[in-house]
Amino acid sequence: MPTDELIEHMTSRYNKRRDAKDARQPIPIRMSDDEPVGLMFFGDPHLDSPQCDWPELRRCVAICESTEGLRGVSLGAGDHTDNWIDRLQREYAHSQIGSSKASIRS
Repeated sequence: MPTDELIEHMTSRYNKRRDAKDARQPIPIRMSDDEPVGLMFFGDPHLDSPQCDWPELRRCVAICESTEGLRGVSLGAGDHTDNWIDRLQREYAHSQIGSSKASIRS
């Protein structure tokens, strides 16, 4: 590999690693007061799936709602419901909640 190409390759590798490291840095969060705050993380509940542990989810939501300063944080990339894409589309046939029942109103 010619020297110029090698330097470009190494520069590109360095930039990717630097960017990845920078992406892992903490994100500052500003709160409206100085009171203690707790975070309860909810991840991928798949609310419309028969495997959703509704008793545990309701218990955790009740704790979050009744604890002063505790905030619920949603994790997951859109996995609050089953997202039937690609190879998962065939699983839609086993869903107990079809698209006509899937709208949840708060």
